Amino acid sequence: MKTLKQIKAFTLVELLVAATIGILCVTSVIVMLQKGRAIDTTDRYRRYAKALVISEFESAALHHAQYANLKTMAGTTSRTVTIDARGDYENIDGTMSVAIGAETLIASSDGTNVPYIPVTITLTWNSVDGNDNISFTKYITQAGE
Repeated sequence: MKTLKQIKAFTLVELLVAATIGILCVTSVIVMLQKGRAIDTTDRYRRYAKALVISEFESAALHHAQYANLKTMAGTTSRTVTIDARGDYENIDGTMSVAIGAETLIASSDGTNVPYIPVTITLTWNSVDGNDNISFTKYITQAGE
């Protein structure tokens, strides 16, 4: 039978060190989970913003426009859109700008000049990390008609 002197126990210092290490580990896990959630949220908004921009390119106004009509539409227009992230995420309002450039000529591989009109769509919104945006440019050629 063991006496009281023979039983070994943890000292108060050892318990405090172990508790501190445990608290640091739990805090680290919580911070990693929060950062992961913020990255997931940003990625979700960027995916939906990209879908909005691609949808705008495919709209009847740009996709089916005659080349001659696009030449007369040169300039920039802006409007407010809502990035609907669905689920537990809040919708965010953003500004979509459609910039139709002036007709430009570019030399093709066979040496002939091909006219094209650059169309750039940019969507800007306020995210958790500040301003975020996504931008795509499409070159529409006269040869495409």
